Amino acid sequence: MLLEHMNRHSKNYVCDICGSGYVNRSTFNLHYQSHNRGSFACKHCSKVFETQMKKRSHELAVHVHLQKKSKCGYCGEKFSTRRKKEKHISSAHGVHIQGVKCQICGKICPTQSALTIHTKRDHLQERRFACDSCDMRFFGSQELKHHMLKHTGVREFQCDVCKKSFGKKWTLREHMRLHADDRRYKCHYCAMSFIQRCSLVGHLKSKHNGI
Repeated sequence: MLLEHMNRHSKNYVCDICGSGYVNRSTFNLHYQSHNRGSFACKHCSKVFETQMKKRSHELAVHVHLQKKSKCGYCGEKFSTRRKKEKHISSAHGVHIQGVKCQICGKICPTQSALTIHTKRDHLQERRFACDSCDMRFFGSQELKHHMLKHTGVREFQCDVCKKSFGKKWTLREHMRLHADDRRYKCHYCAMSFIQRCSLVGHLKSKHNGI
């Protein structure tokens, strides 16, 4: 936000096409790429884009930030979570993954260590990590770190395309879908599709009576 503000005051680099001014060369170069028209092919797939900016946005959103890490050992398909991978192995390959059952609530955990975490978090209500600014306590350090963003306002995850910053890596990943125009939420009643789930819900309520 400071960089965007400074661009208005210190126009050290001015675009000769649209007249926009920028405080440093890197930001200016990033902007200038948006004026270059042509055929820019993705390095990872067969898609071609009319600008270098759109190609870069696609590569970052689809092939870098949203890269799935949990890989099926049978067919090589990748999944965003281990749970989705295990469901795939069970349904697609007929391999039942034996889990460990919680004797308190009956939940099936994939491993003994997962069961231990489940027991401590959900049944013993362990909360070892305390916030220094309020009376909130958390089970894991990562949960505390996310909570502290409410107090500090620190935004350490920056978009490489538009330079907007976010407090959580997950929020940045969701943001990158805007640059890639990733409209994964499709309406089953018409041809509309949306980038965010909340937009689809609003569409269903207003156009299809909330079906």
